Amino acid sequence: MRIPEDRRESVKGLVKFLPYLEELTPEKVCHWITETSEDGVEKRYPTYEDTFIDFINTAYEEGLLDINYINVLQERAEPGMEIEAMIYGVDSADYELTMALLTFLVVQENLVPGVWTTAVASKLFTPIVSHLADMLEMDE
Repeated sequence: MRIPEDRRESVKGLVKFLPYLEELTPEKVCHWITETSEDGVEKRYPTYEDTFIDFINTAYEEGLLDINYINVLQERAEPGMEIEAMIYGVDSADYELTMALLTFLVVQENLVPGVWTTAVASKLFTPIVSHLADMLEMDE
């Protein structure tokens, strides 16, 4: 379950957010904004707390997200297994699967605005980042 040597410092940057993630609530992380267009159509969209955006940006900017995450998840998931079950069982995952799960959570916001709020409510980011912290300790 080793973290690749060239990713260790980047993972450490992500793990620094663990205490923040452990205390995070949906009410703190997201505020919904409603705008009305000129033709009277209302549009709601989420805005996220700055520290949470820093966490997400760290994953992107440090190159930790896996562009092949869908293939990894398809190869590793048992038929019919839900992603949440995989996340809650992440303690036995290797680095590749752990990062595929993180990538899945991060990119879902592009498809379903507001889904990060649900992930925070379900504490889905915490087990992944906690497992990365454990992996760092094991490798030392």
